[in-house]
Amino acid sequence: MENIIQGPCRELIVDSIELDPSEGSELTYATHGYSGPIHMAGNGNVYGELNPHIGYIKQDVAVDPYTYDKLKAIQNSRRFVSVSCTTPGNELLLGQMAIGSDGTIESVNGIVSLELYGKLEKA
Repeated sequence: MENIIQGPCRELIVDSIELDPSEGSELTYATHGYSGPIHMAGNGNVYGELNPHIGYIKQDVAVDPYTYDKLKAIQNSRRFVSVSCTTPGNELLLGQMAIGSDGTIESVNGIVSLELYGKLEKA
C-alpha cells in the first residue's frame, strides 16, 4: 500500500475538541526529538551532534464561533493540552502541546491557522 504524505489530517483532537481541517489545507508536522549534522574527526572517526528540537503541528481548521472561543481560551491559558492527530498516511500522533501561533489566533471567514508546539510522537 502506498504511503500518503500530502493533504489535511484525517482527525485532529485538541483538548477533547474535534477539529475539522479546512478545505484544501495541508498538514505540516514534526515529532520532537534529537537530530543534527554528522562530522568526521581528524582521526577518521565519525560522530554526530544531537540537538533537541520541539514537535509541532500546523493545520488550518474550520471553526464555528463556539469552537473558536474554546481555542482562544486554551491559547490564553498558555497550558499544554492533549493532542491526537491522524496523518493523511494514517499514522497516529500523540502529544502534549500548546497553541503557539504568533499573537492571538484569529478566525478569518471561519478558518483558524492553528499552530501547536510541544512534545509530539508517533503512537
